Amino acid sequence: MSFEIREAKIEEADIVFRTMQESFMEYSGKLNPPSGALSETTQNVINAFKEGGGAVLAWNGISADR
Repeated sequence: MSFEIREAKIEEADIVFRTMQESFMEYSGKLNPPSGALSETTQNVINAFKEGGGAVLAWNGISADR
């Protein structure tokens, strides 16, 4: 099994956004206070990158551009 772990690029903001949405969807309506992840947008992720933030992508044989 081969894993790739690396810093995400700003061009991958949509992948980061979709991953956050999919990861937190099961908690919708279950957390108090609710997670802010579900109110994020792709533009929020892009802005975070521009402000020096980042994200990590880890892949296990799955194309990053699914």
